[in-house]
Amino acid sequence: PNHKQRLFCSSTMPTKVEKSTIYFPDRAPVQVSVKVELKASPEQVWKVLIDNPGWVKWYKGVSSCQTTSEKEGFGSTRRIVVDGLQVDEEIIGFQENKLWALSVYQTDKPVASCWVERLVLEKTEENGTIINYDAGLELLFIPSLIQCYIVSGIKKSWTRNLAAIDDYILDSKSP
Repeated sequence: PNHKQRLFCSSTMPTKVEKSTIYFPDRAPVQVSVKVELKASPEQVWKVLIDNPGWVKWYKGVSSCQTTSEKEGFGSTRRIVVDGLQVDEEIIGFQENKLWALSVYQTDKPVASCWVERLVLEKTEENGTIINYDAGLELLFIPSLIQCYIVSGIKKSWTRNLAAIDDYILDSKSP
């Protein structure tokens, strides 16, 4: 049988996570950084990032991503399920075509006591986009060897999936 690999155990235990600021990735005990250059313009990339339901189409491992608040932009919330982990997030940084950041405030499994992700978009000379992704985590009950595995997995996942935005945009334009 084809069993999908899950990073997290199957039991659930809702866990509150401390909200933080867009600067937490710069001082977090566990830091992850990824830089990806895309052919797509910052405007095109931005539309993909803020389309919550669309994440299932380009981010491998996402089975659901839904807005959970009435408002959009800064202060809005969403629920995303990635590789079996349900994560509730609040948008804490929102500058159109430039900055998109979130603070996790609850997960369905105990993972972190604080978790912030930040994406900064820069326009290239060729009207493409450089995405600088930074995450900061304070992981719970996880030995350092496993933390290294988690950091490596996050880097690989974001590198692969951010690069997939170009193909997603190209495919979306196809008839």
